[in-house]
Amino acid sequence: MQVAISGGLGFIGHHIGIKLRELGHEVIAIDNFAFGRKAWHDNRIMTEPYDHLISLPVQNLDSIDKGYTFFNKPDVIVHLASHPNQAAFDADPAEAWANSVTATDTVAAYCARNNVKMVYISSSMVYGNWTGDVREDTPLRPINAYGRMKRYGEQIVQEMVKNYVIIRPISVYGPRDNPHRLIAKWVDAAKLEQPLHVHDPKATLDFTHVYDLVEALSWATLHPVPNEIINVGSGTATTLLDAAELVLKITRSTSEIICGNSVPDGMPRRGALDIRKAVQYLNYKPQWDLTHGLQTV
Repeated sequence: MQVAISGGLGFIGHHIGIKLRELGHEVIAIDNFAFGRKAWHDNRIMTEPYDHLISLPVQNLDSIDKGYTFFNKPDVIVHLASHPNQAAFDADPAEAWANSVTATDTVAAYCARNNVKMVYISSSMVYGNWTGDVREDTPLRPINAYGRMKRYGEQIVQEMVKNYVIIRPISVYGPRDNPHRLIAKWVDAAKLEQPLHVHDPKATLDFTHVYDLVEALSWATLHPVPNEIINVGSGTATTLLDAAELVLKITRSTSEIICGNSVPDGMPRRGALDIRKAVQYLNYKPQWDLTHGLQTV
């Protein structure tokens, strides 16, 4: 099977690329080198999983199809290319729209014209605020631009693509994570004996190891799955204070934890994801709890 991964040099894209190659599939990375650790892009470690690397924005998908002979209507496109978080959206809203919504529209149109399966990676941010376990049929009330653009992306895919799977992950972490994401930032600080800043110690997140997400994505990519929207997480909410204390324990750090009392503006309060659909459709069984997962970061 030939699989194209938009955002293939990013954190999640690189890991799914490795997995698909290990399973014997031809994998093409499409990436504009805009995000992630610069060292990744300068190092073979990021490109070695791929049979081919196309260094263009995914918005150029039509010209890629015409200009690269090896890009011969892939069986599946895993669409990860996007601005990675709310901060990136705030920095340049116009570029964020192009890299997220416009890019998704381009990929969806290509898949619709060519009858290509599309696996779209959305986000739990589409739900907005919630407590407890949130199901996929919960009304969507995103409270920031990142969540709203992911919701638009979902709508585009559902309206245009004949064969799709939409994945809603949450708080993904693991080896070679973006250094600006929460767990990676805390681990880096702990190793340097610098303070860990916790904006609200009672706030919770459902931390999801990238290896578990990759298992779900590879199943969605390679197996027949109905057109579904599917949560992927650990299924367990952990307070930020407990997570920060666990980082100190795993890294054997004596760093101070500095706590605030509110979530940052524009960030929702979140609980856990209900992952029963992932179990049903993706043969999903999370293997990495936070204690073991932090040892890989």
